[in-house]
Amino acid sequence: MPGDSKVSSSAPVIMHAYGVRDDEGEPGPGSWVAVLRYREHTRELHGMELDWTLDDLVMLSVVNGLEALTRPVRVIVYAPNAEPEIKASSKVNPALLSRLAAQCERHEVVWAPPDEPLNDDDNKRALELATREEAAAKERAMSLRGDNIVEALDKFLAEQRERRSKRAFANYRSVIELLLGCLNWRGYESLTDNSRQLYGAYDESREGGGGFCRLYGPEEIPGNIGGFLGSYVPKAILSQAARRAAGPVVRELGYWLTTRDYGITTADVQPMLEHADAAAYALPAAEKVQRRWNELCDAEREFGESEVEDAVEDFLFVSAVEPGLVRFAAYSPDRLIDVSVPQEISDLVKPGWEMYVEAALVEGEWCVSMIGTIYP
Repeated sequence: MPGDSKVSSSAPVIMHAYGVRDDEGEPGPGSWVAVLRYREHTRELHGMELDWTLDDLVMLSVVNGLEALTRPVRVIVYAPNAEPEIKASSKVNPALLSRLAAQCERHEVVWAPPDEPLNDDDNKRALELATREEAAAKERAMSLRGDNIVEALDKFLAEQRERRSKRAFANYRSVIELLLGCLNWRGYESLTDNSRQLYGAYDESREGGGGFCRLYGPEEIPGNIGGFLGSYVPKAILSQAARRAAGPVVRELGYWLTTRDYGITTADVQPMLEHADAAAYALPAAEKVQRRWNELCDAEREFGESEVEDAVEDFLFVSAVEPGLVRFAAYSPDRLIDVSVPQEISDLVKPGWEMYVEAALVEGEWCVSMIGTIYP
């Protein structure tokens, strides 16, 4: 890099610096990156750390970039997840603050506004390196600490194979395989915004998929169970027996996680157990409602277009249930749809359920022609 014994008045060095860590407040595996540019010349610095906070990783990226410059120069630093005030932050390791102070005396350091990258290509390259290094840090940390999600669930299934009948174990395997698919598809949604973006880039670079469950540990399972049982299982292709087993299998998994050396406590899995208990009733009930209601729909006579006064084909919420009646609320708050049903159906349906409904208003009465997916 250019310069002389005094800060050069020629073109400045441009630095894009990133520190990346999932949990911003706690130490753990993460990455640091600094991409330096002087005119057409670039230099890339990057690495991973296994037990650092995000603030320290951000500081490390900037300090390592400044220390790599061999002569005093003017440096414009673009570090979007850092603030200039970080120089006086009590959250940062004092040794790093001391190193930064020394470099600020040596160079003329200018902090760029965090809203716009100084060079789009360099910024993209820095993010690419940060993604790769963070993934490597996590994989390394997990190799040291224990199982990832895939390994944990494999162990759970291995134990159930020894304890369950072949028929029961088939249901366990179906539910766990579905859970793996759900986590690989939607597990990233529980990450912080920055980590979600970086994970997306990492996952797209993998061949064969399955990135989330091989990258993250079993501590990510409890927080994703609500979405799994509430929205993923209802629309999945499952046998009737496996669907009915979903709640009990998840409950068993929750208890099992607390018995392993994963640092997962009973308090951690309590919401998971509550979701499992609710699903143990709701999923079989919803399946029975859908099957029985559609049987009744098949027996209804068809109406001509001239007889239909109004129609709906949409997801509707169950706002109230009375013996022999289900009241749906459309997304328009002033539209309520009352449907007469046999009591065997009204006894099963609960307020708050969401159903895909196709219905027509004929002679002042709503007649359902099809019930689709039910989200209990």
